[in-house]
Amino acid sequence: MNAIEIIYFTLAKYKLAPSNQHYLVIVDAMQKYQANPPDIFINDMKDANYISKYENLTIYKQFDFEKDRSISLDDLFHKFRMCPNGITSENFKQALTEYENEFIKNPNIIDPFDI
Repeated sequence: MNAIEIIYFTLAKYKLAPSNQHYLVIVDAMQKYQANPPDIFINDMKDANYISKYENLTIYKQFDFEKDRSISLDDLFHKFRMCPNGITSENFKQALTEYENEFIKNPNIIDPFDI
């Protein structure tokens, strides 16, 4: 499996039962992906507008009906996948930690949750 697939499948497990082991697997795969992202993203990341679009933590909306939707772990994963830099990486890691803390308080948490 490549790094993105590892993150994707481990994230699904993490959302069901957050653990430090899953977190470390995700972070390790993120580092591998950042070290060697696909060429198309390397070229796109030379554009400041492209970078700011993905670094912005405002709600990622694709459709009008999503205007009130909270940002989800999947949204942050998508932002990281499209623009694997330090800011999107830190945002994703911070959200994973916050999700785990919320999960401890409320095991019935539903993603997306407010960040």
